[in-house]
Amino acid sequence: SLCDWSSDVCSSDLPRNPQSLLSKYTLSNQINTESGKNRMKSPKCDVELEDAVLNDIIPVKYCPKSEGFWISAKNYEAWLANLPLWYAPEEILPYYNQFENFVPSLFDSKAGFCPECGSYLSRSKINIKQPFYIECCMSCRGIWFDNGKEWEILEDLGLHTRVYDIFSSQWQAKVRQHQQEMINR
Repeated sequence: SLCDWSSDVCSSDLPRNPQSLLSKYTLSNQINTESGKNRMKSPKCDVELEDAVLNDIIPVKYCPKSEGFWISAKNYEAWLANLPLWYAPEEILPYYNQFENFVPSLFDSKAGFCPECGSYLSRSKINIKQPFYIECCMSCRGIWFDNGKEWEILEDLGLHTRVYDIFSSQWQAKVRQHQQEMINR
C-alpha cells in the first residue's frame, strides 16, 4: 500500500493538484519545533524546506526559493517498491541535443550538503543540450533535484526509476560511450 511510509503521511490523504508537479502540503502536526525534527535547510540556499508532494504520490521537501526538492531515500524506495511489477520504462540514454528548450536552474552550478545528515552531495551530470546535475547523498541516499523539470526529463528518459544507477561508474561509462557513438554518426 502507498500508506506504509513511517512519516504518517498516506498518499491517498495528499492533495491532488493536476496543475503542478509539486503540490504544497503542510503538516503542522508533523513539525516538532522544540527538537527541530523534520526541519531541514535547502542544500542550495539558506531556506527551510517545506513539505510537498511530487506527482501526487511521493512526499518530498520543497525549497520555495530555489524550487528544488529533496526526496528521502525512504520515500523514493517506498515509491519504487509500490510500482506495478509490469512497469519498466524504456531507458533512453541522454545525448547532447535532447531537450533543447530546457534551461537549468541558476542553483544547478552550486554543490550542496545533505539536508538530512549533512554529508556532501555527490553530483551526476545529465548531459543533454543544456546539461544539469542530479545530486545524491552517498550516506543516507536521499536525492536533490534543482527543479521539477529535471524530474520530468528523467521520466522522459525512463531514468526516474533508476536514479541510483546514474551515480555508478558503469552507467557513466555507458553514457559516455553512447554520446561518442552519437557524435560519430
